[in-house]
Amino acid sequence: TGDGSANLIHDAVDVVHFKFDTMPNATRATPMILPALQDLFYYRSFRTNRHWLNMVRSRIPLVITKMKGGNRELKALAAKYARLPEPGTVWFQNNTTSVDFPNLNVGAADARDDAKLFLRAISQGVNLPEFIVSADASNANYSSTVTAENPAMQMFEDLQSLIAEGIATLAARMVGVDEEEVT
Repeated sequence: TGDGSANLIHDAVDVVHFKFDTMPNATRATPMILPALQDLFYYRSFRTNRHWLNMVRSRIPLVITKMKGGNRELKALAAKYARLPEPGTVWFQNNTTSVDFPNLNVGAADARDDAKLFLRAISQGVNLPEFIVSADASNANYSSTVTAENPAMQMFEDLQSLIAEGIATLAARMVGVDEEEVT
Protein backbone atom coordinates (compact mmCIF):
# COMPACT_ATOMS: atom_id res chain seq x y z
CA THR A 1 0.00 0.00 0.00
CA GLY A 2 3.04 2.27 0.09
CA ASP A 3 2.73 3.29 3.74
CA GLY A 4 4.38 0.20 5.22
CA SER A 5 1.12 -1.48 6.30
CA ALA A 6 0.35 -5.05 5.31
CA ASN A 7 -1.57 -5.75 2.14
CA LEU A 8 -5.07 -6.82 3.24
CA ILE A 9 -6.16 -7.96 -0.20
CA HIS A 10 -5.85 -11.71 -0.68
CA ASP A 11 -6.66 -13.98 -3.57
CA ALA A 12 -9.85 -15.98 -3.14
CA VAL A 13 -7.86 -19.22 -3.20
CA ASP A 14 -6.03 -18.05 -0.04
CA VAL A 15 -9.24 -17.56 1.95
CA VAL A 16 -11.12 -20.42 3.58
CA HIS A 17 -14.86 -19.86 3.65
CA PHE A 18 -17.15 -21.63 6.10
CA LYS A 19 -20.79 -21.89 5.15
CA PHE A 20 -23.19 -23.69 7.47
CA ASP A 21 -26.87 -24.27 6.76
CA THR A 22 -26.68 -22.78 3.30
CA MET A 23 -30.04 -22.07 1.73
CA PRO A 24 -30.58 -22.55 -2.01
CA ASN A 25 -29.59 -19.57 -4.14
CA ALA A 26 -28.04 -17.80 -1.12
CA THR A 27 -24.69 -16.11 -1.51
CA ARG A 28 -24.07 -16.36 2.22
CA ALA A 29 -24.86 -18.99 4.80
CA THR A 30 -27.65 -18.68 7.34
CA PRO A 31 -26.48 -17.46 10.76
CA MET A 32 -26.87 -20.13 13.42
CA ILE A 33 -28.71 -17.66 15.64
CA LEU A 34 -31.29 -16.76 12.99
CA PRO A 35 -34.04 -19.15 14.22
CA ALA A 36 -33.84 -17.58 17.68
CA LEU A 37 -33.41 -13.96 16.62
CA GLN A 38 -37.08 -12.99 16.90
CA ASP A 39 -37.30 -14.67 20.32
CA LEU A 40 -34.25 -12.70 21.44
CA PHE A 41 -35.98 -9.46 20.46
CA TYR A 42 -39.13 -10.57 22.28
CA TYR A 43 -37.09 -11.45 25.37
CA ARG A 44 -35.34 -8.07 25.40
CA SER A 45 -38.70 -6.31 25.02
CA PHE A 46 -40.15 -8.48 27.81
CA ARG A 47 -37.29 -7.59 30.17
CA THR A 48 -37.57 -3.88 29.34
CA ASN A 49 -41.34 -3.92 29.87
CA ARG A 50 -40.97 -5.82 33.17
CA HIS A 51 -38.39 -3.27 34.31
CA TRP A 52 -40.70 -0.33 33.68
CA LEU A 53 -43.72 -2.14 35.09
CA ASN A 54 -41.82 -2.84 38.31
CA MET A 55 -40.58 0.73 38.43
CA VAL A 56 -44.14 2.01 38.21
CA ARG A 57 -45.49 -0.53 40.69
CA SER A 58 -42.76 0.15 43.21
CA ARG A 59 -43.49 3.86 43.40
CA ILE A 60 -45.23 5.05 46.52
CA PRO A 61 -48.92 4.80 45.71
CA LEU A 62 -50.88 7.33 47.69
CA VAL A 63 -54.62 7.16 47.99
CA ILE A 64 -56.34 9.92 49.91
CA THR A 65 -59.52 8.43 51.27
CA LYS A 66 -61.06 11.44 53.00
CA MET A 67 -60.41 15.11 52.98
CA LYS A 68 -62.10 18.12 54.45
CA GLY A 69 -62.57 21.06 52.12
CA GLY A 70 -63.56 21.78 48.58
CA ASN A 71 -62.11 22.01 45.12
CA ARG A 72 -59.42 24.54 46.09
CA GLU A 73 -58.09 22.28 48.86
CA LEU A 74 -58.15 19.31 46.50
CA LYS A 75 -56.08 21.18 43.90
CA ALA A 76 -53.59 22.26 46.57
CA LEU A 77 -53.26 18.66 47.75
CA ALA A 78 -52.84 17.40 44.18
CA ALA A 79 -50.08 19.96 43.61
CA LYS A 80 -48.39 18.87 46.85
CA TYR A 81 -48.28 15.24 45.73
CA ALA A 82 -47.57 15.86 42.03
CA ARG A 83 -43.96 14.68 42.50
CA LEU A 84 -42.74 11.78 44.55
CA PRO A 85 -40.99 12.71 47.78
CA GLU A 86 -37.28 12.17 48.22
CA PRO A 87 -36.22 9.05 50.13
CA GLY A 88 -36.42 9.54 53.89
CA THR A 89 -39.06 12.26 53.69
CA VAL A 90 -41.39 12.53 56.69
CA TRP A 91 -44.95 13.61 55.99
CA PHE A 92 -47.10 15.45 58.44
CA GLN A 93 -50.84 15.47 57.89
CA ASN A 94 -53.62 17.08 59.82
CA ASN A 95 -56.38 15.00 61.35
CA THR A 96 -58.84 15.79 58.55
CA THR A 97 -56.87 13.88 55.88
CA SER A 98 -56.58 10.11 55.77
CA VAL A 99 -53.78 8.66 53.64
CA ASP A 100 -53.68 5.01 52.60
CA PHE A 101 -50.59 3.21 51.26
CA PRO A 102 -51.78 0.18 49.26
CA ASN A 103 -49.84 -3.09 49.05
CA LEU A 104 -46.89 -2.90 46.66
CA ASN A 105 -47.45 -6.21 44.89
CA VAL A 106 -45.02 -6.14 41.97
CA GLY A 107 -46.26 -9.51 40.69
CA ALA A 108 -42.91 -11.06 39.85
CA ALA A 109 -44.18 -14.65 40.13
CA ASP A 110 -45.93 -14.47 36.77
CA ALA A 111 -42.79 -13.10 35.10
CA ARG A 112 -40.72 -16.17 36.00
CA ASP A 113 -42.81 -18.48 33.82
CA ASP A 114 -42.85 -16.01 30.95
CA ALA A 115 -39.07 -15.55 31.08
CA LYS A 116 -38.54 -19.33 31.07
CA LEU A 117 -40.81 -19.62 28.04
CA PHE A 118 -38.67 -17.12 26.12
CA LEU A 119 -35.43 -18.81 27.22
CA ARG A 120 -36.74 -22.21 26.08
CA ALA A 121 -37.68 -20.78 22.69
CA ILE A 122 -34.23 -19.21 22.31
CA SER A 123 -32.57 -22.47 23.38
CA GLN A 124 -34.54 -24.46 20.85
CA GLY A 125 -33.74 -21.94 18.14
CA VAL A 126 -29.97 -22.22 18.62
CA ASN A 127 -30.09 -25.97 19.42
CA LEU A 128 -28.48 -25.56 22.84
CA PRO A 129 -29.67 -26.69 26.27
CA GLU A 130 -31.47 -24.05 28.29
CA PHE A 131 -28.87 -24.07 31.07
CA ILE A 132 -26.16 -23.14 28.55
CA VAL A 133 -28.18 -20.26 27.09
CA SER A 134 -29.39 -18.88 30.42
CA ALA A 135 -26.48 -19.94 32.67
CA ASP A 136 -29.12 -21.18 35.11
CA ALA A 137 -28.98 -24.87 36.00
CA SER A 138 -31.42 -24.59 38.91
CA ASN A 139 -33.98 -26.92 37.33
CA ALA A 140 -31.48 -29.43 35.90
CA ASN A 141 -30.14 -32.66 37.35
CA TYR A 142 -27.30 -34.83 36.10
CA SER A 143 -29.32 -37.15 33.87
CA SER A 144 -31.35 -34.37 32.26
CA THR A 145 -28.17 -32.34 31.75
CA VAL A 146 -26.41 -35.22 30.01
CA THR A 147 -29.47 -35.88 27.85
CA ALA A 148 -29.80 -32.20 26.96
CA GLU A 149 -26.11 -31.90 26.08
CA ASN A 150 -26.15 -34.73 23.52
CA PRO A 151 -27.59 -32.77 20.54
CA ALA A 152 -25.39 -29.77 21.34
CA MET A 153 -22.29 -31.95 21.66
CA GLN A 154 -23.06 -33.55 18.29
CA MET A 155 -23.46 -30.10 16.73
CA PHE A 156 -20.15 -28.91 18.23
CA GLU A 157 -18.34 -32.03 17.01
CA ASP A 158 -19.77 -31.56 13.51
CA LEU A 159 -18.68 -27.93 13.47
CA GLN A 160 -15.20 -28.88 14.71
CA SER A 161 -14.80 -31.45 11.98
CA LEU A 162 -15.88 -28.92 9.32
CA ILE A 163 -13.65 -26.16 10.65
CA ALA A 164 -10.68 -28.50 11.20
CA GLU A 165 -10.43 -29.09 7.45
CA GLY A 166 -10.23 -25.34 6.78
CA ILE A 167 -7.68 -24.80 9.54
CA ALA A 168 -5.55 -27.67 8.21
CA THR A 169 -5.68 -26.09 4.75
CA LEU A 170 -4.57 -22.72 6.11
CA ALA A 171 -1.81 -24.26 8.25
CA ALA A 172 -0.48 -26.27 5.29
CA ARG A 173 -0.39 -23.15 3.11
CA MET A 174 1.36 -21.12 5.82
CA VAL A 175 4.15 -23.63 6.37
CA GLY A 176 4.34 -24.69 2.72
CA VAL A 177 3.51 -28.38 3.06
CA ASP A 178 0.77 -30.69 1.77
CA GLU A 179 -2.49 -30.83 3.73
CA GLU A 180 -1.97 -34.53 4.48
CA GLU A 181 1.18 -33.67 6.44
CA VAL A 182 -0.74 -31.30 8.74
CA THR A 183 -3.64 -33.61 9.52
